Amino acid sequence: MRPADDPSIEQAENLLRRLPACESPEDAAHLAAHELPALVGADWATFTPASVYAGDPAGQPHGQVAAAALADRCVYSQGEPPTVAAVPVWACGAPAGVILMGRAGGLCMPQLRMAALVAQHAGAVAESLPLARTA
Repeated sequence: MRPADDPSIEQAENLLRRLPACESPEDAAHLAAHELPALVGADWATFTPASVYAGDPAGQPHGQVAAAALADRCVYSQGEPPTVAAVPVWACGAPAGVILMGRAGGLCMPQLRMAALVAQHAGAVAESLPLARTA
């Protein structure tokens, strides 16, 4: 199969095209979390707003890995192989939240890279919103 024939590339393109139609980066991140399991082969994914981790992140499921991902602005994972990953979503220089995703058989680097790419595009939705909607 040629890379251009890879159905996951087409799925990724379709998702990335749908993100700008979202009302906010948070809405885009929710859409991304809904679509990521099918796109990357994860068992589950969810989006949690950054405010949830502002208090005691240890009190949240996977809170420490999520808080670390937000603090360092990069993907963090736990387990060997990584069975849970936290993918930060940043919008206009501020944390919007974290996409948590997991796979019992472990996540590999291409899956994490795809999730990071999608999260980056979800956060960029804020830049395309009219000023009246972001104020």
